[in-house]
Amino acid sequence: MSLIDDSTGELIGRSLGCTDLKIVLSPNWGSNQNQYRLLIRQDISSQLGAEITETENVQLLDLSQVPRAAGIQISISHCRSMGGYVFSRRSERLGFDIEEIGRVKTSILERVCSPQELNEAPEREALWVAKEATLKALDLDQKMIITQIQIDSWAAKV
Repeated sequence: MSLIDDSTGELIGRSLGCTDLKIVLSPNWGSNQNQYRLLIRQDISSQLGAEITETENVQLLDLSQVPRAAGIQISISHCRSMGGYVFSRRSERLGFDIEEIGRVKTSILERVCSPQELNEAPEREALWVAKEATLKALDLDQKMIITQIQIDSWAAKV
């Protein structure tokens, strides 16, 4: 069972212009749980079912692989207390990240964020997850690019 009900997920998807966005979060998938990474992927597999090939399913369940399926964008995240994923059948890449309040260190943010980003962000965790989610959507190496990602708009679209 997801912490986000379908109507909330649909509202978030519409606000992002992604009407088929599926968002699933569970405290059973936090990194404090055994096999949390595999459990997340097994749930994705059951959600997608016949939409993915057997080869894609094997890759999806392989923890050494980035989760991929033809025509479906998938992004996974977890923190100590919960884990989750998003997927959509759109061609645009998705990035999804979650973090616990208070876990993001100011010294790290100062190293990877501009002063403008730090001043404009509503919360430091929000800035961190925005950068992480963008990085995942770009599908690039974190060490090379996270400092180059600029988050400069916090306008709500609901």
